[in-house]
Amino acid sequence: MIANIDGKAQAVDDCEIVKEFDNSLTPSLKMSVIRDLHRRRHRVVDMINHPPHYTSSPSGIECIEIAEQLPFCLGNCYKYLHRAGLKGDELTDLNKALFYANRAYINDETLPESAKELILKVASHSAPSKQLLLDSFAKMSAGAFVLYLSHVTNYANSKPAK
Repeated sequence: MIANIDGKAQAVDDCEIVKEFDNSLTPSLKMSVIRDLHRRRHRVVDMINHPPHYTSSPSGIECIEIAEQLPFCLGNCYKYLHRAGLKGDELTDLNKALFYANRAYINDETLPESAKELILKVASHSAPSKQLLLDSFAKMSAGAFVLYLSHVTNYANSKPAK
């Protein structure tokens, strides 16, 4: 079968997998499933909808699944914590997270319980340093987290460049 994938006509061998769902899928949904299977099989990176710096958590939880549950500043703070070290300079991301954490504190934003649970799940699948950051973000008040992250970024900023 030929499918339009990313604006290009391509032969797709994933159609066999979709046949078992033939009766339950609409034609457009079938094409969507076929495109997704093709991208996964051929490791096509979708930098618009699912960039790797937001989808790389072994927990399987995408950054946006958490960020869209949060008030604006906490959502941005989480976004920068989530991607720290995965896109660009880690320290820059931590400083951006600190900026938004401070704004969240000023605006009296709070984390919903549902988001805390997801953040802790992501943290449990993270490297120790990121796990500590995410655990602290989920468990501390906004003010306490601002102080904590201030110390982290001040320490990192004071280290000599490699």
